[in-house]
Amino acid sequence: PVGRPKVRPLDILVAEDDPVSQRYLVHALQRQGHTVRVVGDGQELLCAWEAARADVILMDMNMPGMDGWTAMRLLREREKQGRVPIVALTASAMKGDKERCISAGADAYLPKPVLKRDLLALLDTLCAA
Repeated sequence: PVGRPKVRPLDILVAEDDPVSQRYLVHALQRQGHTVRVVGDGQELLCAWEAARADVILMDMNMPGMDGWTAMRLLREREKQGRVPIVALTASAMKGDKERCISAGADAYLPKPVLKRDLLALLDTLCAA
């Protein structure tokens, strides 16, 4: 059926400082059966990831405090048990942003505002069981 997820339920860690974006992502993902944990900056992301690994991370690249660029670099340095897929989220949709995110360690990139269908399709691609 249309709208059914192709992947198993995932544990998704969302690093996003904007409350409206947080609610939107949580709602869209939970409706598909995923478990979602939300943090507001890069430092919280690293702590949450150390406490309990996630199947995938959605990361805003421009958060206050520790930004997504720094958090992604530090997370990649700390990974010991396989690579967690990271989806970079950014409102700056400038030419070259996708490539910059991928070269910095992201596995995929979505421009903001994130469209639910694009997010779910990307998760199907990244995390197919």
